[in-house]
Amino acid sequence: MNSIIDHISLCIERGKVDIRSPYPPDLKGQPGADEWAKDALTQGLAPEDILAACNTGMERVGAKFGRNEVFVPELLMAAKAMNAVMAHLKPHFQAGTVKEKGTFVLGTVSGDLHDIGKNLVIPGASSSPGQPAAPKPPSTAPATGVYIVRAGDTLGSIAARYGTSVATLTRLNGLANPNLIWVGQRLKVTGSASSAPAKPPVSGSTAGRWIDINLSQQRLTAYQGNTAVFSALISGGLPRTPTVVGRFAVQTKLVSTRMRGPGYDLPGVPYTMYFYKGYAIHGTYWHNNFGHPMSHGCVNMRTDDAAWLFNWASIGTPVVTHW
Repeated sequence: MNSIIDHISLCIERGKVDIRSPYPPDLKGQPGADEWAKDALTQGLAPEDILAACNTGMERVGAKFGRNEVFVPELLMAAKAMNAVMAHLKPHFQAGTVKEKGTFVLGTVSGDLHDIGKNLVIPGASSSPGQPAAPKPPSTAPATGVYIVRAGDTLGSIAARYGTSVATLTRLNGLANPNLIWVGQRLKVTGSASSAPAKPPVSGSTAGRWIDINLSQQRLTAYQGNTAVFSALISGGLPRTPTVVGRFAVQTKLVSTRMRGPGYDLPGVPYTMYFYKGYAIHGTYWHNNFGHPMSHGCVNMRTDDAAWLFNWASIGTPVVTHW
């Protein structure tokens, strides 16, 4: 019995979802959290003990994250493995086979500066940065994206930039203090101030294809000259591993490749296009949080979006990254 518990903890810690998952590479082809949870319940283990094993695995991967031994992708894979187990445990909890211990209330402190990633709504922003429905040309309306607060920004300067007022932003977002915004805070934005793309990368290239990556909006747009033909949300680099900014070009195209670095080892990364040294645009199977920075510097896309771009772009296609 203890062996099953240990396997569940290990699968959560390593992010091994099920036997079909190729991640992590050293556990490829082996049972994952899904199979071990089924086995545990079949053999009569208590749901509480299985949940405790999951918590142990999450504590371990959390400690590794705190030591910079793993990063956000590993945490997300651990969460996926946890969800696989919870799918089996949930019916037992709902059926009342597990006794309630009480009612718990969760909340956040009003005005807490550590609310990293808080979204602020700016008037005119009609949607949140979720997944795009399907690859398609953007509409003629101003694009909605994400603005990340940078050093020197104030709520007043942002309000002026987007044609609104500090009072309106404060009221809409329930801010306790309009002076308390911080570098890295995420703002949903729309309008002429930031919706215009960068200029084509080379003078006279308006007849050619090029790729614009707006890191403020976390959005990639493909252009044919000055005409947008495709647009999708992306996940750029985290603050400590930012995406390189500048004018580049697609250098290498790989239908599938293995990516390795400090704290991560990802096999079968689909539709990869390297545009500068180790920086690439590629499909992503380990998270679904597009519209938010998540990467070690690469440009993460939904796999179907990456496939469209991979087939559209060629070696030498200009890539412009900017804030």
